[in-house]
Amino acid sequence: MTAASDPMPLLPADAPGLRAGAADRAASEAMQRRILETAERLFRQYGYRKTTVADIAAELGMSSANVYRFFASKNAIVEAVTRKATLELAAAVRAATGRPGLDAAQRLEAFVRVTFATVRERCLSGNHLHELVQEAFDRSWPAIHDHKLAMRSLLAGIIAEGMAAGELAPGDPEEAAACFQLAMVAALHPMLIEQCLRDGEDLEARIAPLLRLALRGLGVRA
Repeated sequence: MTAASDPMPLLPADAPGLRAGAADRAASEAMQRRILETAERLFRQYGYRKTTVADIAAELGMSSANVYRFFASKNAIVEAVTRKATLELAAAVRAATGRPGLDAAQRLEAFVRVTFATVRERCLSGNHLHELVQEAFDRSWPAIHDHKLAMRSLLAGIIAEGMAAGELAPGDPEEAAACFQLAMVAALHPMLIEQCLRDGEDLEARIAPLLRLALRGLGVRA
């Protein structure tokens, strides 16, 4: 009875089976990255609609069946490329708003300007990746839903810290973040930015006055 009740000893961290499992996971993740990088390059060049799994496989020198070992469908690849694009944007915005020495107003301005600049660059780059992001926004893909939540959370955090520091008027940070996004939507939403660029509107020149209005609503006095 005593022997049966003793807990089974854990395998040591360097046990052969565990080492092989970790190596397999690392190899699988590396291949997934290669597939995504190749898919993104082809999406940029030809558009995601025209790019097939066979095209991606051919670029990698493998069969389509091997690609399907790592991604269940082309849609899964498309979603992953979209998520990668949104994560890159979010990382750029976090880096800009997290620089030391910025007050709340400066952090909010950085949020808007970096988002706008990144999206505008994608619109003007001449590749087809922006079409994918537009489609993702239009259809509210999960990657876009997660991105919106992440950006709202980042904004709310900036505003909450600004309120706590007395740099912004007191209030509900979540509600204030939602209102700020709505006030600045023309400079934040990819589809609206693309439309303004296509119509020849100088949206960048309007960012400063829009920001002044939005920041006044949060209690900033220039």
